[in-house]
Amino acid sequence: MGAAFPAAAAAGLGLRRVEESDRDFLLDLYVAVRAAEFAPLGWPEPALRQFLAQQQDFQDRQYRAACGNAEWLIVERDGGAVGRLYLDESEDDILLLDISLLPEARGRGFGAALLADLAARAAAAGKPIRLHVERSNPARRLYERAGFTLWAEGGVHDELRLQPDPSVSGKLLKSFAQIAD
Repeated sequence: MGAAFPAAAAAGLGLRRVEESDRDFLLDLYVAVRAAEFAPLGWPEPALRQFLAQQQDFQDRQYRAACGNAEWLIVERDGGAVGRLYLDESEDDILLLDISLLPEARGRGFGAALLADLAARAAAAGKPIRLHVERSNPARRLYERAGFTLWAEGGVHDELRLQPDPSVSGKLLKSFAQIAD
């Protein structure tokens, strides 16, 4: 998969399909991404983990029911899993279902590298990329810097789109280089 993700490869990332053996990592990732959101509730860690495990299972079943032909990818660095990337490409667009990185993998340009590769893929196919993101999600700033614009406002999540544009992947690669230095 490295050939399809050259910016990610240049950042030291690899991508591979999700396997059954990734189940524990995917739960750990989900907990790492969502735990702070629920911390104010003061639940004991085992109760919070059990709740988030149910939420992660529900999300996974929902994604797979709605997007059965999606690409379910694990993002790796130095031989270990550091994130996930879920994509559903149709004739009309590329839906970025989810991009999640462990806290220690954030702020290092990895998200920008993955987005640069997706932007190049979308431009080559002449398709927009769309995603749904919470208004308060810090990753929203990255999406907006990358050229995603508000397409539709929702209750909790807004839909953002990136129109196919070959110059966008270059802008994202430049952003990645600035973060990585």
